Amino acid sequence: MWTQRDQFSNNQIPLTDQSLIQRQNELRKSNHSYSEISKAPFGALPESPHLEVGDLVYLYNDRNKTCARDRYLVVSTDNSWCNIRKFVGSQLRNTSYHVKRSDCYKVPSLLNTLSQQDTYNQDNCTSSDENDNTVKTHSPPKPPDIPNAISIPHLQELEPELFENEPSDLSLPIGENE
Repeated sequence: MWTQRDQFSNNQIPLTDQSLIQRQNELRKSNHSYSEISKAPFGALPESPHLEVGDLVYLYNDRNKTCARDRYLVVSTDNSWCNIRKFVGSQLRNTSYHVKRSDCYKVPSLLNTLSQQDTYNQDNCTSSDENDNTVKTHSPPKPPDIPNAISIPHLQELEPELFENEPSDLSLPIGENE
């Protein structure tokens, strides 16, 4: 309503800009769910990941062929929305972004995978006698047998002074080599 006047009689129409703005905003919000379904691939809405405060996330729309995606830290969460802040190196940027949970995906954490492996290993190692608090130690495996040819050193290595004055039979004359 640009002039807030009737086009035929030129009388002022009793309207407030704020009521028009609110009405238009409500219409747009009510159309979001229908628009979202029609624009989604295969008519199915993407699943929103389970995010908690302190999780690191990537944004789907942050892709670039020349550099890695920026990581974001979840600052707060609402129903289907979350507030995130860019996490660069060891610095946390001051600007907070309000994004949908479905636009984010969780960064796989090395700490979570290690703790899951530890719990898996502890579950497998528990014995049927869990009340027994004694520490069980296993003896190391027996070393393999060493053949005699390897284990007995040569006599020259044991007593080299006995063999210094005797001529060596190992060298061949030059003419016999060919």
